Amino acid sequence: MTATIRIATREDIPLIVDFMLSMQEEIKETPLEKSSLIKRLERTFDKVTWFIFLDEKGVPFGNVYAEDQYVYFSDGKRYYLGGMYIAPDFRGKGYFKQVHGLVESWLKEQGGERLNLRVHVGNERSKRSVASIGFYEFDYRNYMKKL
Repeated sequence: MTATIRIATREDIPLIVDFMLSMQEEIKETPLEKSSLIKRLERTFDKVTWFIFLDEKGVPFGNVYAEDQYVYFSDGKRYYLGGMYIAPDFRGKGYFKQVHGLVESWLKEQGGERLNLRVHVGNERSKRSVASIGFYEFDYRNYMKKL
């Protein structure tokens, strides 16, 4: 089993939306309407780099986006990884480490020096997965306020 990645195009928006809806269902979040997600993705697509994960037959099985982060106290280039999703049939088979390694290599080629991501507090499987590829919890916490 060998995975590859490719940079997504706008034609991939329906696929990404389907993955996002699956992820929301799995984590028991109130899902957004498909049409709302499509509009949101169309509006913001060019602000990040989306990657599509493909199996050895070229079948898409997941995605992630990388967002260039501005950090005022450092010259180093940082990226935030978000929207990571791998379809259930592809979990536990080594695909995660493969696709992450490919994404990480691409980001290093772009001058990236550091990656950040968030994992839902109750998602123990994801916590173990990201720890297995070198991520660690650090001292920041997310806060939110509705406007």
